[in-house]
Amino acid sequence: VTVSTKSIDNCDIPFECGQVFIDVRDGEEYKTVQIDDQCWMAENLRYVGEGENTCLTSGGYESCNSAEWGSEPYNSCCVHNQMSESLHSGSRRRWDETQVLYQWGAVMNLLGDFLESATFEDIESLNGTQGICPKGWVVPSNDDWIQLLSFADTKYDADDNVWNGTGWIGFNAGIKLCSSEYWIGEDEYGFNGLPVGFRYPNDSENGLVGALGHVGSYTSWWTSTAVNDSMSWEIGIMCQYEDNIERFEDPFDSGVSVRCLYKP
Repeated sequence: VTVSTKSIDNCDIPFECGQVFIDVRDGEEYKTVQIDDQCWMAENLRYVGEGENTCLTSGGYESCNSAEWGSEPYNSCCVHNQMSESLHSGSRRRWDETQVLYQWGAVMNLLGDFLESATFEDIESLNGTQGICPKGWVVPSNDDWIQLLSFADTKYDADDNVWNGTGWIGFNAGIKLCSSEYWIGEDEYGFNGLPVGFRYPNDSENGLVGALGHVGSYTSWWTSTAVNDSMSWEIGIMCQYEDNIERFEDPFDSGVSVRCLYKP
């Protein structure tokens, strides 16, 4: 019997898209789906790190410390479920997985003070890298998302300039990616988009630091593509009102979901 001396992080575990993927860091299991030539997790990431390297605030697993959430370096995460109180709540709350909403620094695995001193070139170099995703997976770039959205959309392909716009763009990519079981989407490819909401950024004027919003009516995902030294591109959907998708710039201190893309 040969026993490997490699650490878990350095071992290559065979994986075929469509199988359940097990994150060896915490044992969480994720459904996966092949869409065109991309392999996506069909669930939002739930990894929160361990010990000193956790992104959870000191509020604990079920709550969010707003003081820490609203303070640099914006690398926190918070946990909630479908019954959590939320501003502008919706009724689509039958999904049962715990959800984690990440600030961009946590998404890109920036657990120190990197963002406080980094240049835009430093931040830009993180585009399309692993970040907080498991080994073999990456935080999808803006281009990765556009590839998915243009494939799902029945009107606009990847060469159409519409995908470089902001606000509600495209034709029906959103409804094609929304869950048909837990939302009112068509879920044509098994992507299983859920209306898990988001956390507001640091907005002390309106008292919304870290407040949970739109649970049951909206969802959004980070890209790894920074716009500048304080904002990144984000992709959102709101299927009961809009069939297309929302593409916009969001500050690093917002709390947003993550989907990982397989790129071994």
